[in-house]
Amino acid sequence: MSIISHPGNPSAFHITSIGREQGLTSNQVHNCAQDAKSRFWLSGPTGLSCYDGQSIENWDGRHGLQCAGLRTVHVGHSEIVWIGTDRGLDAFRLDGTPLALKLPSPWLYGLVECIEEHNDVLNLGTAFGFLSLRLHLDESRLALIQAYECGFVPCLLRTQQDRLFVASSKLGLLQFNSTGGPTPISYPFGDAHRSYRKPINPRSLQSLRAETNAG
Repeated sequence: MSIISHPGNPSAFHITSIGREQGLTSNQVHNCAQDAKSRFWLSGPTGLSCYDGQSIENWDGRHGLQCAGLRTVHVGHSEIVWIGTDRGLDAFRLDGTPLALKLPSPWLYGLVECIEEHNDVLNLGTAFGFLSLRLHLDESRLALIQAYECGFVPCLLRTQQDRLFVASSKLGLLQFNSTGGPTPISYPFGDAHRSYRKPINPRSLQSLRAETNAG
C-alpha cells in the first residue's frame, strides 16, 4: 500500500509505502476502505489488516475469518467491516471482533468482488451476478431480497440520483433504482428462476460521470 501526499506543494509528491516489512501479512493489497476514525482497512490474499496511521493489526483464519483470500472490503453506515472473499461474505465489527453472519443458505453465488451499502440493504457483485440482501443486524442476519444472474460483477456505482449501475460480464451495464427498478425478465431454470434486469439504453461515459459528480 502506498500513501501519496504533497503538503503545500503539489509538484513535490511524498510517497510512503506500507507492506510486509511494516507489518502487513502480504505486499498485495486487493482493496481498501476508510472508517469514521480515518483508519484504513485492507483486504489481501492472506487476510484483513487495519492501519491507524501508527500501527497495523492483522486478522486471518485464527481470528475468525472464514476465508483468507479477500477480494474487497467496505465500511458503511452500519459500522460493520464487510469483506468480500473467494468463498462469499464475511464481516467484522470495528473493534476487530468477528460477526457471526447468518447468510442465505446454501451460498450459491461464489466469490464477492464488490460491496455497496444503501440504507438497510447490502448490494453485492459476485461471480454469479448481482445480489441484494436485507440487513437485520440485531440478529446478525442477511435476508435475500433479489438475485440476478448476469455473470461476474466487478463494479457497482451509485449516482447522486440514487440509481445503481452494475457492470456485468454477460449483460453489459445494468441499471437499478432504490425501489427495484423495472419488472425483471424471468426465465425458468429447473425448479428455480433466473431473473435479469433489462440493460439500460446506451449512454456516454461523459454523461454518467457528470451525473455521478453532480450535487
